[in-house]
Amino acid sequence: MTYIKRKWFLTILAVATMPIVGAAQHNYLGRVRSMGPTLNSTGNDSNATISPNGLSLFFTSSRIAGGQGSTDIWVSHRPTLASPWGLPQNLGVSINTSDSESIGCLSVDGKTMFLQSNRPGGLGQRDNYISTRMDPNDDFGWTTPVNLGAVVNSPADDLAPTYFEDELAKTRSIFFASDRVGTPGINYHIYQSIRNPDGTFLPPTPVTELNGPIADIRVVLRRDGLECFLTSGRPGGVVPGGFDIWVSTRASTNSPWEPPTLAPRINSPFDDGAASLSPDGSILYLFSTRDNALGGNDLLTATRSVPPAPR
Repeated sequence: MTYIKRKWFLTILAVATMPIVGAAQHNYLGRVRSMGPTLNSTGNDSNATISPNGLSLFFTSSRIAGGQGSTDIWVSHRPTLASPWGLPQNLGVSINTSDSESIGCLSVDGKTMFLQSNRPGGLGQRDNYISTRMDPNDDFGWTTPVNLGAVVNSPADDLAPTYFEDELAKTRSIFFASDRVGTPGINYHIYQSIRNPDGTFLPPTPVTELNGPIADIRVVLRRDGLECFLTSGRPGGVVPGGFDIWVSTRASTNSPWEPPTLAPRINSPFDDGAASLSPDGSILYLFSTRDNALGGNDLLTATRSVPPAPR
């Protein structure tokens, strides 16, 4: 792995429907577009996560001005869906610390945030945390993050949490990446932990169909759970040693995932990763180093050519 790739790897690690039928269903039209200088900075900007109402965009950034630590969680707001994004604001000390915080996802109702942090009091390196708010429209109403505990987290690196709410099966679960098995810092794989009705979690199990030989570091599921996007450094990518966005589908939430394939029209000869989806699944958010005139990783979007139909 080259120095540049390795540096990016360390940075991102610190730092949602009908069934799919055929590859055309997850094609994206037009070029991948930068979200522009209002959101992007000279630092590393990644992990864009949009609120259920589409008016707030949370993301991770290493920008220095206004920051609390090495990477923080920031938010940008817009008054309407047609309005431009406003200047990002740091979520402040209720969420961020002098250590490293990075957003994983929001719940469907927008009242729960899953994130990762290496703040003191954890179980190892980075751990998965949870924060809640009473008002899903209050960008700054988050409670102090709570560690998900030793059932989910481990002495190894546990990060990039994604929460999946299966409305048909009435189950909830968290997907995340961990290097608890294999070479530390290299063999990251995707795990799933089912959430009990009382809010606790069952011991995580590896999602073997999604895991490759190296560096599976973030997965996000479409709302119906039948499509997912995976950030991976596995062989077969656009550039050996780099990171790409891969896609997989399944027939039902009880079925195994199909082997991941490179997401069509998304990847570049540069690092691409940390995909997330708009609530209706029509917009893909990602970061890339392809157009980093400002420096570091930048936030970009792509629009799906055939948005999934609601169930």
